[in-house]
Amino acid sequence: MTGYDAVWFLGATGQSQSGYANITYETAHTNCGASDTCTDTPSWTATGNTSEISFLCNPCAVQTVGGVARSNTFHDIQLVVSIGGFSSDPLPFTVYAPYELTCCNMTSNSAFFDGFETTVTLTLYDRFNDPLVGLAYNESFTATLIPDYAGLSGWGQPTAGGVAGGWVGSMGDKMGAFDGTGGSRCTTVANPHCTHPQSPLSTTMAMHNNQSWQVGNSIVGYGLQVRTDTQQFYVDHALYTYPVSPTQP
Repeated sequence: MTGYDAVWFLGATGQSQSGYANITYETAHTNCGASDTCTDTPSWTATGNTSEISFLCNPCAVQTVGGVARSNTFHDIQLVVSIGGFSSDPLPFTVYAPYELTCCNMTSNSAFFDGFETTVTLTLYDRFNDPLVGLAYNESFTATLIPDYAGLSGWGQPTAGGVAGGWVGSMGDKMGAFDGTGGSRCTTVANPHCTHPQSPLSTTMAMHNNQSWQVGNSIVGYGLQVRTDTQQFYVDHALYTYPVSPTQP
């Protein structure tokens, strides 16, 4: 048998991305001698955590193996091909998947208008603590903002979005509140009004919303969830609270 000993799972059957294939191919080789009769079609079996993979065909000479769930242990699946009553040595196999999104390098700066912009750096890892780069990702929020300030007004809900991929090393998130044109989150008549970062930073909370991070797809809400947290907005900065990563058991 020849082929790769691993495949990727990105949250939905059939979901794939360049460099993170959700299927791989295993080929059976008979190694028959000149006097041997090799007419049987190869059959395939798997042992171990078999619920993590799927077979496309059986029997068949070339098997398509798909990833349908994450491996928590390296080489936790064994693939065997049999021909005419003879079986190959097991091929140890692993299903890799995005697992954990860690934070933080968090800085808050003054926005061009009154207000602030807080930038956060996050790093994505697989189950075996190897950093992952280039995957598509997206964020999603609760339907409406949650007020923390009595009489809150003039603060807008953040807009969820996604990135198709191509980032290297770390991904970024920006949480801002400012008045003026261009997608403001704190209007000129907002209550409370947002300000540039103070020293020390203010303890007056304006609003918050619950955030979820998905990897493997740039469409909001799609992909494999790797983190949840709360975006907490103060009048002069923002930060994450209640982070949970990984979110999948």
